[in-house]
Amino acid sequence: MRVNDIIMNELSFEIVTEESKQTFLKVTQHLNDEQNIEGIVLGFTEISVLIKQNDIPHVLLCDSTQLHTQLAVDY
Repeated sequence: MRVNDIIMNELSFEIVTEESKQTFLKVTQHLNDEQNIEGIVLGFTEISVLIKQNDIPHVLLCDSTQLHTQLAVDY
């Protein structure tokens, strides 16, 4: 799948392209349209470099790195 390819062959090597960003946004929008998702977990740390909350404001983006960091600080 293209998303896996982007993660493994681009983001892992700090390659960020507009095409990859649009792919992630289209996949997220498709999930929202088809599955009526409320949010999505950005489980790979570099995904948050690719897409931001303001790119798709109607779907909550949960950055796992940020959440874990905040929980560690709170603890």
